[in-house]
Amino acid sequence: TTHDPEGRKTIFELIPKGLPRLINVGRLDLDSEGLILFTDTPSMADKLMKPSTFIERVYEVRIDGNLSLDQIKAIEKGIKHNGMQYAPAKVQINGEATGRNSWVTLTLTEGKNREIRNMMEALGLRVSRLKRIAYGGFELGRLPKGLIDEVPGKICKAILETMNVKQ
Repeated sequence: TTHDPEGRKTIFELIPKGLPRLINVGRLDLDSEGLILFTDTPSMADKLMKPSTFIERVYEVRIDGNLSLDQIKAIEKGIKHNGMQYAPAKVQINGEATGRNSWVTLTLTEGKNREIRNMMEALGLRVSRLKRIAYGGFELGRLPKGLIDEVPGKICKAILETMNVKQ
């Protein structure tokens, strides 16, 4: 959001002044972190967010507990929760569980509000940390929290071509 009614900082406050109007591609809720893309082209934002493009969004997720084989299969088939159908997602378990927590990588092609948190809730699990690490061919890499990096036009064009997105 560009303005928070409770006065909390928003991502838009990190953007340097003097740039053209930027549009965020997708969103992250208040309790999430990670990669957010911006563009100054509304049609590009629409293309990148449209579910029919099947652009992958990759998240590192820390959950309380462990995913069972049945829960993994449910995520990979798609989950219905509170009347909302969530599309199938790819699941990768990241190492052994540490204490009560475990880390998984989820790859989605939709961007529904609180999608991962709702899917985990449907499985009786709670998300304790959620970080988007990639959106299509764009990756967070080691960019520190709160910093912004501009992708040069040539590189951006090449990434969009690998995603089959026309500028």
